[in-house]
Amino acid sequence: MRYKFSYQFLYPKYWLVWIGILLLFLYFLLPSCIKNPFIKYIAKTKYKKKSKRYHIIKKNIQTCFADKDKDEQERMIQQNFEYAVQTYSDLPLLWWGRKSTIKNKIKIIALGKLKKLHSENKKIILLTCHSLPVEYGPIAINTELPIITMVNDFRNPLVNWLVNKGRGRFNLSLISRADGIKPILKSIKKNNIFVYAPDEDTGKTKSVFAPFFGTEKATLSALKSLLKITDAVVYPLWTYYDKKNKNYKAVIGEQILFSQNMNEVEFATQMNKEIEKLINISPAQYMWGMRIFKKRPMNKFDKNGNKIKFYKYDK
Repeated sequence: MRYKFSYQFLYPKYWLVWIGILLLFLYFLLPSCIKNPFIKYIAKTKYKKKSKRYHIIKKNIQTCFADKDKDEQERMIQQNFEYAVQTYSDLPLLWWGRKSTIKNKIKIIALGKLKKLHSENKKIILLTCHSLPVEYGPIAINTELPIITMVNDFRNPLVNWLVNKGRGRFNLSLISRADGIKPILKSIKKNNIFVYAPDEDTGKTKSVFAPFFGTEKATLSALKSLLKITDAVVYPLWTYYDKKNKNYKAVIGEQILFSQNMNEVEFATQMNKEIEKLINISPAQYMWGMRIFKKRPMNKFDKNGNKIKFYKYDK
């Protein structure tokens, strides 16, 4: 999937975007001693209890961590905002940073076993999920090994070109979700490592309902078919910001064994449990701002006997 520059990006309607890109690049050049106070200020500004985003995050955390008291949940919400600002402000590192800088700022844990498997021509799938710095891990691994991943296109064509050109600087293969499974199968067979994040509720029909932190969630079931066709091995990948060392960690865990004898719901249930393990490494760094419980099972009813169509994310 190639992203080409268009001369239309020079038209006046894109000038504000170009100004934003220039400011972002200048920010990227600033030393950390100047960036850090700015990050804290933005996080405090964004953390508003009346905002729509706040209520989505709160609802998700209340649902998934009902065992935590209200103060603990609120701390997690606040930390989520702080980590989000930190992660998004560091994104220019992926677009413009040198390979040596990326390797220095993003540490890959257990890369050796991945290199060994790849040298043995094993087909590999890295099962991950939407941590806030979900893009950092695959791009860092891609400086050492060939990676393929799926992306959603941005609505603004200039932003789409900028971000995806930055993502693919080290020959990272990007496939649009709209292109389906065929390009992924071809790439896996060419010995590319596929990074797969199936935790987003796409609202489409190609999903089954399986427990996620104790609540039924629409879960993509494509991984079962991928494993059957490719005979790939699966390893978990979790990427997070290490506040103490002020860098990012991409942790490759132990192999996950799935049985093809399981039906789709059983398979999705095991997959969600593996994703829960990843999230529990640093729970405040998951993308709790997603509407992960939006689609509901058709046979679910509220206390008044009315069929529940969507999970209520309002106040």
